[in-house]
Amino acid sequence: MFSDFMISDILNKYPMIQVKEVAGYSDAVLLVVDMGKVSPVASRGMISHRQVNYISKKISELLNVKVFISYSFSEQKENIEAGLKALVSANFKRGKIVELYISFSNAKEINIYSFCKGFSEQDRSRWESISADYLSSLSIKVSQFLYEQKLNPEPPLMVILRFSKKIFPFNLVQLSEQIENNGYHITSGDWLNAKLDSLRKKGFLLRELNGIYRLTQSGLEAVPVTKSRQSSDVERILYLARKHL
Repeated sequence: MFSDFMISDILNKYPMIQVKEVAGYSDAVLLVVDMGKVSPVASRGMISHRQVNYISKKISELLNVKVFISYSFSEQKENIEAGLKALVSANFKRGKIVELYISFSNAKEINIYSFCKGFSEQDRSRWESISADYLSSLSIKVSQFLYEQKLNPEPPLMVILRFSKKIFPFNLVQLSEQIENNGYHITSGDWLNAKLDSLRKKGFLLRELNGIYRLTQSGLEAVPVTKSRQSSDVERILYLARKHL
């Protein structure tokens, strides 16, 4: 938990600022600033952007955390965030976007902060498309999509070979999706391509001219087989069965 004591002295003077923790991110806090209380220069009951930035920097130094600033028209902000969260639930696996907040640039433009885990470039593209469409229906434009991402681990070669066995024949995109859907992070298509080249040099994979990969007999034998539902042979049988339903 963040210490209320550490920030109370700073925020007592500025009731127009709320401090929130970001769910799942112990190293981040959000400052929610009432846009109706922001003015070009500081005055009684008002706060300037310069003061907000100073407070943000001070809290970051005191707590050793990242500080994000969300400018809010209170009721409108809550309604828009609720709509965006509904989009997340309908379009992504649970835990892909851990939390999200918006910040108003003005009454009709916002920035979207997305706190993610294992969120691929394809996920970003899809998210930006569906959220922009939704906001367009509200006559609101997105100025920036901002991401704070916790990355899943990169898969070692044997894990890549295991998923290759599960779904072959496959292309690069199909393998990348399979790996990321199982909790690993793919840095880029070039990164995965280099890993597949390593497996080819070991004699475990063949690549056809059309970009399709297949396992060799050596590749099949290199993947450990256990007597359980998690066996690589069982995984492949179940994958093929689902594919042909």
